[in-house]
Amino acid sequence: MNWQSIRVKSSIPVVMLGVSLLTVMLMFSSLIAMQHKALEVQAEKFLQAISLVLNADRDIYQAKLATTHVLSGIGDVAAERKDFADNAAQVKERFDQYLSTLRAYPDITGRFSGFDTQFQRWQQSAVTLLDNQDAGQKTALAEQEQTEFAALRDVLDKAGEAALARSEQEQKELNANITMTKTWVYGLSLLLLVVAGWFSYQGPKKLAEQIRTLSARLSDIANGDGDLTARLQIDTKDEVADLAHEFNNFISKQCDMIAAILRQANQLSQLTGHLSESADRTSAITQSLNTASDSIVSAVHEMAMANKEMAQVATDTAQVSEQAKRSAGQGLEVVKVVNSSMQNLTRDVHQALGAAEELEQSSSTISSVLEVIRSIADQTNLLALNAAIEAARAGEHGRGFAVVADEVRTLASRTQQSTNHIQQMIEQLHLRVTESRQAIGSGKDNADLTVNNFARAEQVFQDIMQSSLQVNDMAVRTAAATEQQTTVSDEISKNLYALNDQALAAGEVAKRNDQLSNEISTLSQMLFGLVGKFKVS
Repeated sequence: MNWQSIRVKSSIPVVMLGVSLLTVMLMFSSLIAMQHKALEVQAEKFLQAISLVLNADRDIYQAKLATTHVLSGIGDVAAERKDFADNAAQVKERFDQYLSTLRAYPDITGRFSGFDTQFQRWQQSAVTLLDNQDAGQKTALAEQEQTEFAALRDVLDKAGEAALARSEQEQKELNANITMTKTWVYGLSLLLLVVAGWFSYQGPKKLAEQIRTLSARLSDIANGDGDLTARLQIDTKDEVADLAHEFNNFISKQCDMIAAILRQANQLSQLTGHLSESADRTSAITQSLNTASDSIVSAVHEMAMANKEMAQVATDTAQVSEQAKRSAGQGLEVVKVVNSSMQNLTRDVHQALGAAEELEQSSSTISSVLEVIRSIADQTNLLALNAAIEAARAGEHGRGFAVVADEVRTLASRTQQSTNHIQQMIEQLHLRVTESRQAIGSGKDNADLTVNNFARAEQVFQDIMQSSLQVNDMAVRTAAATEQQTTVSDEISKNLYALNDQALAAGEVAKRNDQLSNEISTLSQMLFGLVGKFKVS
């Protein structure tokens, strides 16, 4: 912490006033504590001790009164004796409490160390007086008891007086301490107020002198024809000195800045020439840029028209592809229907082939049966021939049997003929069935081949449809890309038009830059003249 700062200097009077106020408060708190302690001592010790002595004095009078009543025959003797004993015991007890209360003051309690002896002497003389029955000794005993009583009361009186005197002494000492403390408080407060007043006067006075010195130096710098080499001189170490130091730093930085401005002004004067040359070159470049941008705009416009034609062709291609896709779809549906019919036909051919095979097997079975019938007819014919021979041998007796045998042979012959005829028909049928089965088998193979071909045709139509979809998608994408390219071409054309406008504007800016470079050159000369007035070295 800087103990010479303005804050510390200005805080000294306030701190001293605060210390003064705190000291006064502490002193008065001490006085209040002293008074409170004195009151406690008065209440707890001296007043209680005096009260105990007064009560003991009252008790001894009560004991004395009980003795007088016994000697005078007034009241109940036993009760009066008991009253005497109780009051005498209270006297002893109260004085012991008195000594205990003032045990912190041995100079007082030491003066009454013989109280117990005096109390016993009085108590013994009183008891002797009460117990004596001899009238001749009562007067002497009464005088002795009165003497001891007076001596004991004198002790009690002195004890009360001693407590009262010590209480008054304590009060006087307290008053003296209070008076001395007040004197110190007033004196110290006055001293602190004087010192605080001195600081309150000298602090602002010294600060005002420093500020006037600082103001004078600032006026010298301000009115010194731009002389920035002058500096403030402050010998103190407070905030004013810090302000002067910072102001000197500011002036130093201003010197550096103005020197830099002078250098930059020279460079600016040189740069304005380069800027003028750059402006001329910029104007020429903008003219070339305008010509090139016009050519690019024309080319981009032609490209945009070509893109539009390509987009239209792609759109037409997409439409044709869509039509081909629909035709392929219709062909696929027809192929599916025909394929389904051919599959049904194949199933029917399979069934017919099975029936033909069964018919061929049945014709073979019939041929076998016919062979059996033919064999039976041959045997029957042979039997009929044998029967005719036997009938011829029998003569007249076998004529009827010969007729029957002839009929049987005729029937057997007819059966054989029929069997041969059926055999021929069965052979023809078997031949036709075999040819039919072969034709049906060939038809089945052709049907299977047709079904396979239709399946391949269906796959071909599906491939055609898929290719149509791909062609359509590619055509749509081509159309979209072409349209996007057209949009981009239009945007490029717009940007090129804008670029052409900006090139024209750049030409105007180049002209304006040329004018500004001339103006900047003039301003740099003026700035150099103004800054050159300051003295920096």
